[in-house]
Amino acid sequence: MNDSFKKTILFGFLALSAITGLAGCKNVESIWSVERNSTSSDFTNSVIRDATGDIIVTADSFVTKGNMTSESFVVVKFNDSGNLVWDYSYEDKSSRVFAVDSDSNGNIFVAGSNSNGVYLLKLYPNGTKAWELDNLEGDWITGGLAIYEDKVFFACKTIYALDIETGEIVWNGTNDLKITDLKCDNAGNLYVAGYDFMASYDTSGRLRWKNDSENSSGEVKIVFNSTEDLFASYYLSQKEIKLEKINKETGSLIASRTETGSGIWAPQIGCDNNENIILAYSCDNTSNGRKVLKYNGSLVKAWGKSFESGSVSMDLSDMAVSSSGDIYITGGNTTTKIDSSGKKVISIKTDSVYTNNYLAFNEDQSNIYLASSADHPNNKNIILKLYNTK
Repeated sequence: MNDSFKKTILFGFLALSAITGLAGCKNVESIWSVERNSTSSDFTNSVIRDATGDIIVTADSFVTKGNMTSESFVVVKFNDSGNLVWDYSYEDKSSRVFAVDSDSNGNIFVAGSNSNGVYLLKLYPNGTKAWELDNLEGDWITGGLAIYEDKVFFACKTIYALDIETGEIVWNGTNDLKITDLKCDNAGNLYVAGYDFMASYDTSGRLRWKNDSENSSGEVKIVFNSTEDLFASYYLSQKEIKLEKINKETGSLIASRTETGSGIWAPQIGCDNNENIILAYSCDNTSNGRKVLKYNGSLVKAWGKSFESGSVSMDLSDMAVSSSGDIYITGGNTTTKIDSSGKKVISIKTDSVYTNNYLAFNEDQSNIYLASSADHPNNKNIILKLYNTK
């Protein structure tokens, strides 16, 4: 066999390996891609899949005329084929959106700030406004939204529980809280976390427990695993992040683990259906890239690995964890799929002009939606792509 023929076979095998993943990670192309054209600059900040299977994308929208820039937001609904169903533009020109969620009937709830303070907006599945709660004290929301049966919860300086049908305030909690996350358990109890505390309320708003914690320099996030154990991640500094397992009935500490590193930033926490907890964060140096760590329900570390080291942008904007334990991390122009053993199996590379990436699964979690902002000379457009990541 001559050398040129051997080289042809070798190069062919390497090319096939790259395509089929035999050489490790494989690249995938989108099944479809849709871009919402706009004259404004739309900065994508969330994507969710609602109860009907449609995709909801929100974005802060900026319009510049002369020396003046007005600030608003848009909510855009696509069907599972990528067709635009409707879009909703908020009327207040000094507004931003901080959180979005959907209930079991496909109603959409959007919370953020406007010229009057803080608002919560409910949209029907057809995109028309159902109600809006406005003029609430505060200037922004970081705690997100939580929905349980007939109530929707959110927090600015105060925790609010609202009737999901009418928007009337059912109860509200303590003032002047720096809340960064809130979740409901399967019994409707509410759990809130802030920079220096964690607390739980029952369905009527009665305080069940409250405890102080170390002062965090960034967002404190909470999550329940598949058996409803309660976990929290505390961003203490760019060199330290802490995980805790907490008794959800009493607030007492069960287990704790501290991770150290260099330039820790944008931590994300999630879980799979096997009681495991996933922690991810970006680093400020290209040698470490994005760090992903997996722990069991007792916070014993299974593995911790770095991904995308050497990349130009280490931003980590979102993480999604499938029920089977596959992990997706995204930021900059790179989205990575990591299997439950910590092996990188898929890399999605988008144009470098895409920013503000967010993730959502399809119904059976075989595909993933990636919502981004696409740069153009005078504006940014919302762009949504569907990828087959089997």
